[in-house]
Amino acid sequence: YMCRESLIAYLQTDATDDAHRERLRRFVETHDATVLHNAEYVREKIENVKICDPAIGSGAFPMGLLNELVACREALGLHIDKNANRAEIKKHIIQNSIYGVDIEKGAVDIARLRFWLSLVVDEDEPLPLPNLDYKIMQGNSLAEQYKGVDLSGLTQKKADQTGMLSIFEDTLENYRKQLRNLLDEYYNNTDHQRKRQLQQLIAANVRQQLAEQRITADFGAIDLAANDQFFLWHTWFNDVFEKGGFDIVIGNPPYIGEKGHKPLFQTVKPDASLGKFYLGKMDYFYFFFHLSLNFLKNEQGKCAFITTNYYPTATGAKKLRDDFKNRACLLQLINFNECKIFESAQGQHNLITILEKKANDSKNCKILNTSKKGLVKGEQIVAILQASDESVSVDYVPQKDIYEGANNYIRLTKSTANSEPEIFTKIFLKLTTNNLLLGRVASVNAGIMGGCDSLTRQRLSYVPQEYLIANNLQKNDGVFVLDYNNARDNAQLNSFAGSHILKDFYKNSDIKKYVTQNNTSKKIIFSSATNSNEDKITIQNSLKVFKPILEEIRRINGEKLTDWYLLRRGPAHPQIFYSAKIVCPQRSKSNVFGYNEIEWCASADVYFITEPIEGYDLKYILGLLNSKLYYFWLYHRGKRKGEYLELYRDPLSEIPIKKVSATEQNAIIAFVDKILAAKQANPQADTGEWEQKIDNKVYELYGLTDDEVKVVEGIGK
Repeated sequence: YMCRESLIAYLQTDATDDAHRERLRRFVETHDATVLHNAEYVREKIENVKICDPAIGSGAFPMGLLNELVACREALGLHIDKNANRAEIKKHIIQNSIYGVDIEKGAVDIARLRFWLSLVVDEDEPLPLPNLDYKIMQGNSLAEQYKGVDLSGLTQKKADQTGMLSIFEDTLENYRKQLRNLLDEYYNNTDHQRKRQLQQLIAANVRQQLAEQRITADFGAIDLAANDQFFLWHTWFNDVFEKGGFDIVIGNPPYIGEKGHKPLFQTVKPDASLGKFYLGKMDYFYFFFHLSLNFLKNEQGKCAFITTNYYPTATGAKKLRDDFKNRACLLQLINFNECKIFESAQGQHNLITILEKKANDSKNCKILNTSKKGLVKGEQIVAILQASDESVSVDYVPQKDIYEGANNYIRLTKSTANSEPEIFTKIFLKLTTNNLLLGRVASVNAGIMGGCDSLTRQRLSYVPQEYLIANNLQKNDGVFVLDYNNARDNAQLNSFAGSHILKDFYKNSDIKKYVTQNNTSKKIIFSSATNSNEDKITIQNSLKVFKPILEEIRRINGEKLTDWYLLRRGPAHPQIFYSAKIVCPQRSKSNVFGYNEIEWCASADVYFITEPIEGYDLKYILGLLNSKLYYFWLYHRGKRKGEYLELYRDPLSEIPIKKVSATEQNAIIAFVDKILAAKQANPQADTGEWEQKIDNKVYELYGLTDDEVKVVEGIGK
């Protein structure tokens, strides 16, 4: 689907009317050349297309496009010569249209093998295979620099003040032409000795270009054509950039946390062209979107990526959305929600994004959503993509209506910006008019980030096996978080017996609607920079066996190693754990907000709402947040991961809170108190009648009509 849709979008670039665009689509889908009115134009486009996968992996996407191009060329009679067979057509496409890069050498080897096999299966008798060393290459796609030296301008032509190339630039241009000729010869060369000679000539040519430009980075023995530190895009693929860039960038870029991939800023400092897009808590694949916009041909380049579906509202994706709005036109967003399409990654929520370079307000974006759940395969996926499955809804949204608010949120539902039903708009207007946001009304904070609650397999790998054996360290041993139900934690717990350093520690699953679980077997070592020197010594002595592991965690996160014994975030504002508070899990199927007034510590996957300003009672806010109307708001105007609400600081802080009189607040608080009392006496108590009364009061506060209430009640069920 992605290969065909990106190819269709590429061919439709210059199409001026719907009929022409539809004929091009039918040609790619059916390979029937008789539907075309200008076959010569399509031949030229097919022959000259430049395609790249910057994280090629096993080569699935370029292979898919190779097969599509072969079918199109055969339909058009576009052969190298009349007697060319399928293998020769493929060989020509690979040489002239396919480019790929991956940081992993093993992935590059597999991708090359895959292309070779695709040629072998179409040959009547074995022929020499092309050399793909400079077509599918190893390198760090996101860095065209080394040791702080920019290498991206290596092949850019620089004119003098008269507009003519200087003698210096003319010399460099000759090197570039020589390199192009050497690469072309290498692709088809079958003589082993000449191949080695060509490799040496190619390496010498590139190093000479570096020397001519006085690029003095000490490369040592590093292979400029195959390494995991950088990639010379504008050198190896100069034939592409001379013509303005790639026509299609396609792939499945790596996500943050994926095995074998560390966040970019932990490995290689990104180029200035990418580093400017860095934002805390961003995902690795955002850089690949920015990269594609940098490298796509203006007004013609198309990008098709499959990623997770979090970037449309993720806080760390604001710069990505800004870049899309400024430099791109979104063509399709295919949102799989709770539908799982990768058997080996069923925790993912996936999204296909197809876009073109250059903003264009005249085009609509196709937004497809499916409500199907669980793993789907084959024909089920086809039915979803073709929108023939009953679970699918499709909207066509103008570019100007895709982005919402100062953060440029992208809504993947029918309520996308101005395309939402009018009654939705009226409800949201009543919620937001003249009302302060929760972030202005109260403090909203995440819980504690310890850095190492307990030992995991990964954290155990930070020290030698000999150290683990010598110090009797095992998986699940408590570090900052100790558990009375874990016998191996007893020694640690006993060392703190009666100490104020240990605090009760709760999980996000301990939060229920209106109330919290107030008994726990877990304790956290509340280690803060504000502890007394005596306490710090006690904590250091208790944690010293874990010091190498804790130091490595600090090093990975770019933090001071001397703080190894401190909790990483949270203890700087201890009052949120001790005072009256509303708490919620950062991800929940519904709006679940609990309340307590005891000392209650939890991890960073719990958010604390405390210290309301004058005129706002915390229990009144609790009633609002747990109501059906506020679920309606959070579902459509907050953030979601599939069908789960994401209750992070930003969506929480942006919830509107109506200021009303103390009398009106007390009318809601009275029912909240009844629910709290009933739940504390019996956690299973049925409080549905009082919750409905709160819902009705909230509807009255905001002046909802009967029809508006029906809409909210329908969503809330």
